[in-house]
Amino acid sequence: MERLRTPSRHRARWLAAASLALALVLGFAFGPRPGGATTRHAASAGHRARRPSGRSTSSSALPPSPSAAGNGRVSVLHVAGLHGNVREVHVYRPSVPDSATLPVVYFLHGVPGSANDVFRAGIAARLDMAFRNGAAPFVLVSPDGNGASHNDTEWADALDGTDTVESDLVAKIVPAVEGSAPRDRGHRAIAGFSMGGYGAMNIAERHPSMFGQVVSISGYFHVDDPDAMFGNELLAELANQPDQHVAALDHTRVLLLEGSSDAEPVVNGEAARFGALLDSAGIAHTLHVDPGGHHWTFVTSEEPIWTGFLELGWHG
Repeated sequence: MERLRTPSRHRARWLAAASLALALVLGFAFGPRPGGATTRHAASAGHRARRPSGRSTSSSALPPSPSAAGNGRVSVLHVAGLHGNVREVHVYRPSVPDSATLPVVYFLHGVPGSANDVFRAGIAARLDMAFRNGAAPFVLVSPDGNGASHNDTEWADALDGTDTVESDLVAKIVPAVEGSAPRDRGHRAIAGFSMGGYGAMNIAERHPSMFGQVVSISGYFHVDDPDAMFGNELLAELANQPDQHVAALDHTRVLLLEGSSDAEPVVNGEAARFGALLDSAGIAHTLHVDPGGHHWTFVTSEEPIWTGFLELGWHG
């Protein structure tokens, strides 16, 4: 169960007012880039999409992913971070050969949380069933996002340099998982629950060349930093505020999921609010507000939604 968190909406409004100044400093462009997606693809609240029966392919004519006949396996890696700290990484691999065209999904946990949370919730068995029934298989990776100096890391790098959670993920964990078969962004996605939903969106915006799809489940899109990862510094906070950098998603497929009974104040209504910002920027996305609360049961019950969404975007 996630810890109840108190939103700092007055601070979010203050940060929004200063966002233009940061844009000039950091070079963010807030309008859609040429060629960006302009059509919204949104599901109505409560609608559950069927799992796609086919696989989408791009003009590059990459070979389709093989079907998985048996159960996958979960292994645990221990990956050294930038400061020599060791991060535990739980990896589900389907029963198909590994290759650069087998997609990988990096799934970020909430707070308090651990790398095993999504597997403890039963996701491996659900993926086994989905893949046996014809869904395109993928690797699911759940790294540890806890810090040595900050309990609530927001999946970011601490301004004081003590915890490098974001950098450990993109610079150390991704290469360790993908090894000799590195993926392109069309075969790599990032997802997360609660704080992990915030982290997934933030990292997708900050590293658009790495991730072709992003899924935020019960996430939020403004800074909520009780452990001062950003040192209460305006520029650091603004640089990690997803609702101020939506233009960075103009070539990324976006899925927003939220439970209609989610009682977390920092989360409630965030999917719709962020979806409206994407609409205003002309960024295509999919939004689901489905029955459920703020817990891992919601994550696993929505598995057909987010795995089906991802399947349509592989090879893109």
